[in-house]
Amino acid sequence: MHSYLNRLEKLREKVFAEKAQVAVISMPENIAYFTGYRGPGLLIVTREKAKLYVPVLEYWRARESLAETNTLDLVELVAYTTYKLPDVSEVVGKIVYAKLTDIIAEMVSKATKVLYDNMPFEVYSKLNGKKLVNIRDTIAYWRSIKEDWEIERIVQAARISIRAMLATIDYIDYGTTEVEAIGYYMYEAYMRGASAQAFPPIIAFNENTVYPHAVPSPDNVVVKGSPVLIDVGVCYEGYCSDMTRSYQVGVKDSEYKKVFEAVYEALVSAIDRIEPGIAAREVDEIARRVLRKYGLSKYFVHSLGHGIGLQVHEKPRLSNDSQDKLEKNMVVTVEPGVYIPGKFGIRLEEMVVVTSRGAKVLTKGLPIEFD
Repeated sequence: MHSYLNRLEKLREKVFAEKAQVAVISMPENIAYFTGYRGPGLLIVTREKAKLYVPVLEYWRARESLAETNTLDLVELVAYTTYKLPDVSEVVGKIVYAKLTDIIAEMVSKATKVLYDNMPFEVYSKLNGKKLVNIRDTIAYWRSIKEDWEIERIVQAARISIRAMLATIDYIDYGTTEVEAIGYYMYEAYMRGASAQAFPPIIAFNENTVYPHAVPSPDNVVVKGSPVLIDVGVCYEGYCSDMTRSYQVGVKDSEYKKVFEAVYEALVSAIDRIEPGIAAREVDEIARRVLRKYGLSKYFVHSLGHGIGLQVHEKPRLSNDSQDKLEKNMVVTVEPGVYIPGKFGIRLEEMVVVTSRGAKVLTKGLPIEFD
């Protein structure tokens, strides 16, 4: 994919523009963004060349990743290890016997200005007299604007998670525990093509639903009228999905129904206002305004949403203090929630892509309500 070549060139142009000598990229997701390789390592980009240092155990996987992205000719691949391995160079080629922090320190020792995304403190503290420029936010912005092929991978991750969630909802019955439900969901997700979980799955019953990041219990079981909250996501070819549904088993009492309808109205109202150029904090406020109308805004204790891609949480942030603006081809979640202590929690979450015509929902295949 030619986009990787363009991304490396964009990073090199940033080095020139900042009048720096080197960019040190160590966050795995950023390395993946520039090269396609996702794993431990270090990407060094100067005005003349790019080097990717990976642990010797990852050498061949990294080489395959660079071959797939047509960057083998642009990126020199070097293995590193902290202990001597006789004859290994015959298999993996160039190899360096050093810690990653030592490699970073050596690479930047000749530079007077260094761009970085996540400098280890062990190195940072030694770089006296050098001008360090953190470009993490710059890269995060680049990553937030998705290419069409990236959106396709996110859509596929969503499809896998939708099918696994629907299977899990069918599985959940009276007597099912949270731990059993999570185990079943993970099995379904992997069997349907997930390469990893985007985050630890959240499946909560009863009063445990009031915790936005509920910890599963082997003792918390479904009974008639149990509130259920399911927040799950998977990774597919490096890209993530994230979605949430809430429902009540067997019966829906009047209070639960009223809160559910308020949360749903907040969800739809926020999505309807998404378009290129709108401030992310304005979208957050739209959802809060709906919940405020029903006297529920005090129970909405987190931000409305976040960007999603190589990581499950990335730019932009949909929160009341966000400085971000939504742009075409950003993929974000919209997830209003109400958590009433001692009673229940309800969260509904959709993934949407920002288009020139507004928001396109990527999780439409997942019903909003369940019996």
